[in-house]
Amino acid sequence: MSEFLSKVQFWGLVILVFLLPLFFLPITQDFFDFNKMALLASGVVVLAVIWAARLVAQGKFVWNKTPLDISVLCFSLLVLISALTITPNKMEAFVIPGPATIILSCTFLFFAVTQTAGISNFKFQISNFITYALLASGIVVSFIVLLAVTGVLDSIGSLPGFMKAQTFSSFGAPL
Repeated sequence: MSEFLSKVQFWGLVILVFLLPLFFLPITQDFFDFNKMALLASGVVVLAVIWAARLVAQGKFVWNKTPLDISVLCFSLLVLISALTITPNKMEAFVIPGPATIILSCTFLFFAVTQTAGISNFKFQISNFITYALLASGIVVSFIVLLAVTGVLDSIGSLPGFMKAQTFSSFGAPL
């Protein structure tokens, strides 16, 4: 069971990293930013649950330490404290543009990567797989942008109007 959960954790992390640059949903008011934030937050929650289940299946708590753990954790705690104390609109800090949610989710993503790297079977592969996942999603995004700039997407009749613009990118903005 522990071996299966290790593989699910590993491939879940790789798939999350691959999908982040590509993900958007035209069913919300903000097609790009909010949906990427929601994918990241829900993805790291699922990875945390899988990690906890793997630890329970193993019967022991293992934490892989890195030199950046304390720095990342302190920065994340400062952002959380700032969002809770200084921000006049707490909902805005955590949901609407979500800078606190993004920083906290990225912190959990960092720890998901470091804890997945500690799995003995995948110790040296996780950085390669994440690099390849980001490279593959970057190639797909570049191909989509190339199709948009050359007008190929405009000639496809079944696409929504926002995807036919020459400045379309799954990143959400031309820059």
